[in-house]
Amino acid sequence: MKKSLLILLCSALPFGVFAQDNETATSEMSRQQELGLTTSNFDSFGLTYRIGTQKSLWRFNTLLFSSNNSDYEYKDDNRETTANSFNTTLSIGKEYRKQINDKFDLRFGADLSFGYLYRKSNINDTDNSSEIIDKETLYTPGINFVLGANYSINKNIIVGAEILPGIYYTTGKEETIYSDEETESSNTVNISRLNYRLSNSSLRLSLAYRF
Repeated sequence: MKKSLLILLCSALPFGVFAQDNETATSEMSRQQELGLTTSNFDSFGLTYRIGTQKSLWRFNTLLFSSNNSDYEYKDDNRETTANSFNTTLSIGKEYRKQINDKFDLRFGADLSFGYLYRKSNINDTDNSSEIIDKETLYTPGINFVLGANYSINKNIIVGAEILPGIYYTTGKEETIYSDEETESSNTVNISRLNYRLSNSSLRLSLAYRF
């Protein structure tokens, strides 16, 4: 009887190991989504959405979104300046994760990004009856690399930090228009430059909800 039980247990052991391995593989391959908030240098904010598995996720970000409208009036020299600007960046990429323990994992990958900036200012001088309009429009495609880590507060809440060194190409133009009661003139400067970025603004923090 004991011999029969021993044979039965030995026969069942491989099936138990296979079931455990299959459960682990299923867990690693199960789909997951993450939705959260991001900030760079605590003065620019955005949204992040990630979808994939525990080890590999697609990432979609709206970063560096800011819109500013302001009015200034200089009474000392009778000048009034009005300025407004709009700045946003969208990116899509892929990240891979390496689990260190139950709480920490490392992540690395890359993003393709596209940025848009529009800025306009008007300066009115009542003494000279003149106006200066300065406009700038910039387009910035680029690629950045992702190096970071996550900390899981619980199974749903994740805090993350990553650095984003990258290469960006900026193109666009800046136009200045001067006019008074008698004349009007304008000057346009075409902008084209290649940038390499690794600074405080390359650090991004995130708080995400996993579901």
